Amino acid sequence: MRLPSLKCRAVALAAVVLFGLGGPAARADFLPAFSGNSQMSDAVTSSTQGVRGVVSFSVFANNSPDFVAAINQTLGLSSSNKLVASPVAGGGSIDLDAKYVYVYQVVNTAGTNGPSIETFQVANPNAFTSAGYFFPKAFRDTTGAVGVFNRDVTNTGLGTDPTSDDVGGNGTPSHSGELVTGASGQDTITGFANPKKADLVDGSNPGFVTFTFTGSDLIVSQKTSTIVFLTSNFAPQYLAGRIGDTANPTTLSDGDIPTAVTPEPGSFVLCGLGVGLLGFYGWRRRGLKAQPAVA
Repeated sequence: MRLPSLKCRAVALAAVVLFGLGGPAARADFLPAFSGNSQMSDAVTSSTQGVRGVVSFSVFANNSPDFVAAINQTLGLSSSNKLVASPVAGGGSIDLDAKYVYVYQVVNTAGTNGPSIETFQVANPNAFTSAGYFFPKAFRDTTGAVGVFNRDVTNTGLGTDPTSDDVGGNGTPSHSGELVTGASGQDTITGFANPKKADLVDGSNPGFVTFTFTGSDLIVSQKTSTIVFLTSNFAPQYLAGRIGDTANPTTLSDGDIPTAVTPEPGSFVLCGLGVGLLGFYGWRRRGLKAQPAVA
């Protein structure tokens, strides 16, 4: 009788496909494999020309009904130093029960005469459910707050400071495998950038979510933005992100950052096939039980 074999195959196929769609099991924790930084710049030989910045990032896997509370608890932040989440224009209401929270911070590492960073872009906007920022916060790692400046940058990113540009699209950031140890209040020397617009609604920049920094919120030379975030129910993968400056608005620097990736249509077909096989097995089994016994 071959029905048990059919059942095993159906269960195995459905389990494999459903696990693939859901990605790793959600935890209330930052994912070290998706924590680190990427250096993006147009002018690797000059500190005063071209788009030049470091994007720090981490992905928080959430199984709490309120990811902000879960992040505060994970980081051990006190009530006086807790993260406060605010929405951005075009980013929708903050999705507090999203399975994944993608957090980013942009640091302008250009010299004192370098252009300001005005845009930060993240690929695959259809995978994200809301956008916002933590006010007024910056990442902290074992060497202190990211983006604390005097005359020179002292900590440009989570983990080892990147020494060369990332190559956008090769699936490898400048640095990964870092643990996020906390968050800091706004340093009195650093600039604070409030992301004015997340392109989740108007579709003017298809293919990317766009955070736009304007006016006094531009990320000027040797300064940093606050932590911005996107929420999603899809697990991360490294894809190219972009930063753009005020000197050449159409010139963008690419580097790999974690972004949410939706399943390909073929995955849904496989999922349907697995569920269908399970249904077929159940139907056959009920049919056999309904047959009269043979004397």
